Amino acid sequence: MQSEKHSNSHFKLLVEDAGPVISDVGQASADFSKGMQAAMIALYSIQSALIAYYPSKHTSSLIESFQKTRDALRADWEKYTNFFKGCQAYAEDYVALCQYSISHRSSETLAFASDVLDMAKDLSRETRILQFSNSRACVELDNDLQNLPSEFRRKSSLPGGPSKNNTNNMGDENLVDFLQHAGPNTARETAEAVRALNSALVIIRASLHSLDVFWTQQVDQLVDASSPKSAFRVTAPELKSVTETWSRYRAALQLVVTSFCASSNAVKVDPVNTLPKFERPSRSLWGRILHALCF
Repeated sequence: MQSEKHSNSHFKLLVEDAGPVISDVGQASADFSKGMQAAMIALYSIQSALIAYYPSKHTSSLIESFQKTRDALRADWEKYTNFFKGCQAYAEDYVALCQYSISHRSSETLAFASDVLDMAKDLSRETRILQFSNSRACVELDNDLQNLPSEFRRKSSLPGGPSKNNTNNMGDENLVDFLQHAGPNTARETAEAVRALNSALVIIRASLHSLDVFWTQQVDQLVDASSPKSAFRVTAPELKSVTETWSRYRAALQLVVTSFCASSNAVKVDPVNTLPKFERPSRSLWGRILHALCF
C-alpha cells in the first residue's frame, strides 16, 4: 500500500515492525477467549468452595460479592461474541478493500476506505469499553480475594500436583467440560483456583491491550488511506501477504466466536452446595464458637 506520505507498505509496518504480540489480532483474540474461560472456571470453583465453607445466609456477603462479579462478566458474554463477529466482518471488508485498490484509482477507493475506517473506529471504541469493564471487575475481584478465608489464601503458594479442577493450564479445559465434571473443592484446590484466576486476569488484560493497540493501528492506517490526498494502492505481492495474514486472523476469530457461543449456556450455571454439613471444611475454634452463637 503506497501513499504520497509513505513509501513503505502500511501493512508491512503493521505486521512486521509492530511484532506478533501487538499486531496479531488472531492470537490476542484467542488469548482473551482462553483467559475468560479460565477466569469463569476459577470463579465458579471459588464460589462453590465459599458456599460450602459458609453454609449460613448470615455469612453470605462474600459469596454474593463473587456472584455479582460473575454476573457482570457473564452479562457481557453476548457482547464478546458480537465483538469478535464484528472483527470477522472487518477482516472480510479489509481484504476486499485491498483487492479493490489494485484495479481502481486511489480516488475511487476513498468511499470504501472510509466505510472500513468506520468499522475500525467502532471496534477500537468497543475494545476500550471492554478494557474499562475488565478493569472495574479486576478491582472488585482483588478486594474479594483479600477477604477469602485464610485457608484458601495461605495454601495458594504451596507446591503440589495438579488437581481435578486445576485451571493453571490455560485453554486445556473449557467451561462446558469443566461443569460436567465439577465436584466439591478442597482448600488446596480452591487455592489453585485463586492462583488460576489471577493468571487468567493477567492474560485478559494483556490481550485487551494488544487488541487496543491493533485497532488503534488499523484506525491510523485507514485515516491515511481515506484521506483525499492519499494514493492508497496495494500491489499484487502485498495483496498475497494481506490475504494470507487475514485468512489466519479469520480462522482464529471463528474459533473464538465458536467458543463463546458454545459456552453461552454453561456460563449461566451457578454453583450450589452439595456437601453435607459433616463434609464441609472445618472452622477455626473462634469460627465454631461464632457459628454456635449464631445458630
